Amino acid sequence: MSDDEPPTRTERLFLRMTIMQTVMTAAAVIISMAALYAAFVQAESARKQTEAAVWPYVDIGNTIVTQDGEARGVVFMENTGIGPARVRAVRVRVDGAAQPNWTTALEAVGIEDRFGYINMTNQVLSPEQTLSVLRLRDPRNGQLLRNMWEDRFEISYCYCSVFDQCWIQSDPEMETPEEVDQCPAWDGERFEN
Repeated sequence: MSDDEPPTRTERLFLRMTIMQTVMTAAAVIISMAALYAAFVQAESARKQTEAAVWPYVDIGNTIVTQDGEARGVVFMENTGIGPARVRAVRVRVDGAAQPNWTTALEAVGIEDRFGYINMTNQVLSPEQTLSVLRLRDPRNGQLLRNMWEDRFEISYCYCSVFDQCWIQSDPEMETPEEVDQCPAWDGERFEN
């Protein structure tokens, strides 16, 4: 065929089919990409919903409880979230100085008492679980601890969800803990009770 001759009917039909196949292939690729994007968005949404369904929220505070007819001071750790929490690191400061354990923390505020405690680090708290982490035995010291709790004690702690999402709570007034990639080591300041 020379350049001057018009294309034959077969050549025109072949050209139309080639163009239609190209358009259909491009449409299929676009539809596949859209479906892939929709699947990705749906999977991300499902992941976020699953993570939110097990979000822990750990709080530490103190209270006075009556035991054997006497009021005693108690420091508690509580998970008010909807998923389990693993406490990975704790730091306790009294008047700005890091304390290695409850004995030195109580001595720093002038409380001499026999006490019972449960180690806070590496605890796994179920949702709605409250754990008494320190229980003073002398009823006179309960109110003393309560009076100086906010002014002299600073407790920071890091906890994680079952999906290894971690948060640090360092201020009792924080509405939302700070999300972190991993819990800090707090070398030299880590609380061991």
